[in-house]
Amino acid sequence: MRFVDQFQALFFDMNGTFMFDHDRLGSDEDFFATYRKIGGHRLAAHEVRELVLRACDSLRRDYDDPACFDSFPSVLDAVKKYSGLHGADAQDIADVIAAHEVGQVPAWAARTLQALATTHPLALVTNVWAPQEAWREVLARSGVSHVFQHQAFSSSIGAVKPSPRLFLVALHAMNVDPGAALFIGDSIERDIRPAKQLGFGTVLVGSIGRDADADLVVPSIAELLCQGEA
Repeated sequence: MRFVDQFQALFFDMNGTFMFDHDRLGSDEDFFATYRKIGGHRLAAHEVRELVLRACDSLRRDYDDPACFDSFPSVLDAVKKYSGLHGADAQDIADVIAAHEVGQVPAWAARTLQALATTHPLALVTNVWAPQEAWREVLARSGVSHVFQHQAFSSSIGAVKPSPRLFLVALHAMNVDPGAALFIGDSIERDIRPAKQLGFGTVLVGSIGRDADADLVVPSIAELLCQGEA
């Protein structure tokens, strides 16, 4: 029996777990090129760069603040609050941040999720800044949008893991007890510990050498297809 076959349903984190090349939000990124690509035209290059970096710095600060775990702002609200923009300019900067936050699902990861979906119901429980709509195209293009029976995006719920709200919303939607559920993620603090506190089984995706409270540690989700087989 594979390890995953002990569980009724599988719950997946996204960025760093099966989506990669995400969060391209460093100071070396060409935000202005993205701004022009989405149709922005009122702001200069240096303004776009400064506004994006200022909003991202503030979002990172909130992301690490326990007081914000259950009341995390949308990326548009953060841009308005921290950059002083409104209307179309605020939306343009929010769209630039979203475009640089979204990553890619490698073909091997898509195949893994598709295979697991033939044996288990899957749910997505993920921390993101951009609205859910920003992720739909890449998930659909990668062939994995349909494999998730429920998708819980933090940006739609207004909370971020380790808040239990995202986990509980997904559990309710999937109609499964936490003891019959397996959570797979790449963060000890955001995924493994809060999931275990709710009674999930847990898998940490990352280096085998990492110290973890997880029930299983694997280098990638591909290992779940055979882990534990005789």
